[in-house]
Amino acid sequence: MTSHTRGPWWYDRERVAICYRLPEDSPDRYGEDDDGVRDVVNLTSAMGGTDTTADAFLMASAPDLLRALKAIILESDKLSEPQFLAAAAAVAKAERRS
Repeated sequence: MTSHTRGPWWYDRERVAICYRLPEDSPDRYGEDDDGVRDVVNLTSAMGGTDTTADAFLMASAPDLLRALKAIILESDKLSEPQFLAAAAAVAKAERRS
């Protein structure tokens, strides 16, 4: 089973892609000038690769994940402050409020 590309992810308007950054010590970086930014999904064309299907499922599950997270926040009295803040920040990011 293939896992999804490690986050965090962000939308890069210039690249028209959902991107992530390789770790500093990744063997997939091409020298010192490589910033390590890679596309998870290029929205202007189909991208191949071993993680593509898992990434598509993760993106497709985003609305369900957001709905579940909002339900958890409603039970915020059962969360620690850091958990609540992390959940609230994730919802804000998903709703483009951050």
